[in-house]
Amino acid sequence: MADDAFEHDLRRVLGDHADVEPPAALDEWLADLPAQAARRRPSRLRFARPLAAAVLMVGVLAAAGVYWARLGPSGPAALPSGQPLAINVEPTVYPGDACRLALRSGVQMQRAGGEVVFSQGGQDEAITWPYGTKALLVNDKAELFAPDGTLIAIEGETLPDLGGGLGVDDRFHVCAIGGLPHR
Repeated sequence: MADDAFEHDLRRVLGDHADVEPPAALDEWLADLPAQAARRRPSRLRFARPLAAAVLMVGVLAAAGVYWARLGPSGPAALPSGQPLAINVEPTVYPGDACRLALRSGVQMQRAGGEVVFSQGGQDEAITWPYGTKALLVNDKAELFAPDGTLIAIEGETLPDLGGGLGVDDRFHVCAIGGLPHR
């Protein structure tokens, strides 16, 4: 009986809206229709996937921005006034860069003209400091400051333990000073 109601409704719609008189054998006529005539009705949720992808992308970008803001270059630290001295410093911050596990201790800091040099056991040490590390001549003594403005050492002192590792340039790249990460 339900098929009869459907067939009756289909005949009425075809007759009223398509200006077509349906054939007496409606089943045969429907079988002859091309596949394109039986189009699927578009889903109400057709925008759900692109919208979800856009929301996810915005979330990922926001998280990346927060991550960069926390690990990115810090603002200028309040340092004492003094003449800058030359030290080797990383050219930029490398977010997410793993700190190597090597440890250097007993490194001495000295001044040689307009630069700061480091030695351990009487031998020169080639050290690359994290981005933002500064060396200043203050009251005729060299002082070394971490990127956050913390005083690391003064000329003639032994530096706290340095964490880092050797780079391809055979320099010790520092990423932790006295057990605290400095990047």
